[in-house]
Amino acid sequence: MPNINIPKYPGSLLDESCKFMIMSQKEYAKKLGIPWGISESAFNLKDLNNNYQYKAFGIPWLGLKRGLADEMVISSYGSILAITEDPKGVYNNLKILEKQGMVNKYGFYEAIDYTPNRVQKNKKYETVKTYMAHHQGLILLAINNLFNNNILQKRFMDNPEMQSINILLQERMPENVIITKEKKEKIEKIKYSNYDYYSEKTFNKINNETEKYNLISNKDYSIIIDDKGNGYSKYKNILVNRYKPTSDIEQGIYFYIKNIKNKKIWTNGYNNQTEKPDKYNITFAPDKTKIVRLDGNIETNCKITVSPNDPVEIRRLEIKN
Repeated sequence: MPNINIPKYPGSLLDESCKFMIMSQKEYAKKLGIPWGISESAFNLKDLNNNYQYKAFGIPWLGLKRGLADEMVISSYGSILAITEDPKGVYNNLKILEKQGMVNKYGFYEAIDYTPNRVQKNKKYETVKTYMAHHQGLILLAINNLFNNNILQKRFMDNPEMQSINILLQERMPENVIITKEKKEKIEKIKYSNYDYYSEKTFNKINNETEKYNLISNKDYSIIIDDKGNGYSKYKNILVNRYKPTSDIEQGIYFYIKNIKNKKIWTNGYNNQTEKPDKYNITFAPDKTKIVRLDGNIETNCKITVSPNDPVEIRRLEIKN
């Protein structure tokens, strides 16, 4: 990115750094079996307003941040920035991105996400279908430099203030260098989730003699629910709702629904203290619990799950009249 505006002199610290960075990008991507071009970018995770999230990504042996090997996100501008340094390498990389659906009406999309826990079943990657103005701008500037012999560098360095510090850009690599890192991270091939174990069990009758339970957890946050929808939530060793280890009282987190015409009140589960459902079934799965019940002409559908990365419980209730 600095070379958009700043010239690099052969053998200088900046020149050697850029060459080593490009070599590292290619080597890392080759071992993972993906295209190269890792930088900060949007990735395949959206907030409640459907906006893609954004953060820095990098290569383990170049970045100071820990856990860089846990995520694999390739941005289109990440390799195009090197087009003046390695035009042929960048072109070949862009052809791979094009084959993987990265090009559309306005050019190359923002990024492509290979991180297994953000990829749908039976897929190896997800395209981040957005265009970020500043990244598209960097792409255009890099291409302009390629076609016009680094014209932006010349314009930038015509500024007298920039000329006054030009000597600093000529600093050479020291002859004796010790390169070390506390912990060397191994490069491992991307492991995609195995969905063979996934199964669902649905119960439509309540048997008070043999209670059935489902446990959902992301290590720190756990939810346990029985076939009536009773249970409790726990964050590490902290109980979110009160728990009593006997079955003489129904306990849990409930939605209460009231039909304002006939004044009937019921919950989203099967509660003995409220109206009994006309139809009821509960589905247990490794990642969620789903409760569907029918009361007259009103159907409630409640899905209960845990965020895979954060200690957050999500309960979504749909009501159909």
